[in-house]
Amino acid sequence: MIQPRYKVVVQEIVITWSKASQGGLEAAKRNAVPQAFPLPLDKADKVDWFLFEHQAFYHERDEFTTPSEYGGSYRFGPVFNVKHLNLEFTEDIVSVVWAHESPLGRGTKYVYPQKRLFTLQAEEWGKIVYNHKASHIWYQKTVINVGVFIKVDPNVFTQRESTHTFNNIAQLY
Repeated sequence: MIQPRYKVVVQEIVITWSKASQGGLEAAKRNAVPQAFPLPLDKADKVDWFLFEHQAFYHERDEFTTPSEYGGSYRFGPVFNVKHLNLEFTEDIVSVVWAHESPLGRGTKYVYPQKRLFTLQAEEWGKIVYNHKASHIWYQKTVINVGVFIKVDPNVFTQRESTHTFNNIAQLY
């Protein structure tokens, strides 16, 4: 198995709302949620880790102010799945692949063809932003920041511009 010389960090920010927050003051609160945060690397394994994942979930019921947060570190594996993405690892690069499924109703899903969004080398990071209707009541916007670093700075996503960006924002009704 390949032992990479880098560390991968993934930050997933998910914002969930209903039609009650489609416009006005509630939409302003929803749109004020940042697209990046400092990484809580204190939650990483102190000994040896390859991938660190940080998740922050914002919801309408909390007025988009208090996220539920989770973080953890993982040892090496050839593929890692986060939300609608697959991260594929080789010795020197990480490929970010769109692997989105969309509900069509009555348990049926439409699986979009997989699409390589971008490839990251050391000291690069990418931002993926998309939204979708999660159910007949709820909408979601997801921001996923993915970075490849030799040494990880907890503020990398807030202080540096991304080297790659993929946007798939739809008009939701």
